[in-house]
Amino acid sequence: MADQTTHTVGRRKEAVCRLYLKPGSGKWDINGRTLGDYFPRPALVSAIQQAFTATDNLGNIATVSRTFRIQATAASLLANWDRARSLGLIPEQNLYDTYRRTLVQAVQQEAAGQFPALQSTMNQFLEAVLSARNETVQCTGTTCRRIDISTASRFVTFADLLQANAGLATINSTNTSEGVLELLDQQFLLRQVGTLGSYNALRHLLQQAIGHDRAGQRASEKSDLQAFIQQVAAMKGQGGSSCTNPDSSCFGLSVSAANALTAAAQAVMATL
Repeated sequence: MADQTTHTVGRRKEAVCRLYLKPGSGKWDINGRTLGDYFPRPALVSAIQQAFTATDNLGNIATVSRTFRIQATAASLLANWDRARSLGLIPEQNLYDTYRRTLVQAVQQEAAGQFPALQSTMNQFLEAVLSARNETVQCTGTTCRRIDISTASRFVTFADLLQANAGLATINSTNTSEGVLELLDQQFLLRQVGTLGSYNALRHLLQQAIGHDRAGQRASEKSDLQAFIQQVAAMKGQGGSSCTNPDSSCFGLSVSAANALTAAAQAVMATL
């Protein structure tokens, strides 16, 4: 049977999406999330599925899957920061203005090939948004969040991956520290990782492991991953009535997330 894979690249502003489309189960899986996670309104999902309905491919059955990779750029983050503000998802003017300037600086750094500086700027942006995610501000006659939680989480994870991938033409996520970082970000978006300390502690260890991987320092990368696994074990399944909310200070990792992250890190260590 002839290969039925269709490969194409989509672009919007400075964002790039590389798409491999094959016959599959009809299940949408985009960076570990479903179509409904990105488009919560049924009307939007229906519009997206019209092409599959028209070609009688909605829910087709096979043994292979569709694979997506979306790679953020500083320019795409800036465009989406502006869009989030226009949609009322960043109510606080000062937060929007301050970190819009940070993103403009990041765009300039990326264009100039100043990747170490870009990584530092992305880390600054990420830390600020992660903090603002759990803070409130006085709005017109009421109290509201400085930034919408889901919106903040998406900015955090895209900034995290841009920090890790700055300057790279190709990205390998199979049995690499980069792949473990992507898995951590997916679990964070699914609210399986605590936002107050847990996510940051784990991502810093993985960013360090990625740096050692790029430098060819395999022993140091392995040591970083061992420390990561130990940290995951310490955070695993922290429970109790006060620890069920990922935004509370005592929430570490869900059991399922801890198991998945441990297995991924062990798979990388086996290759070193």
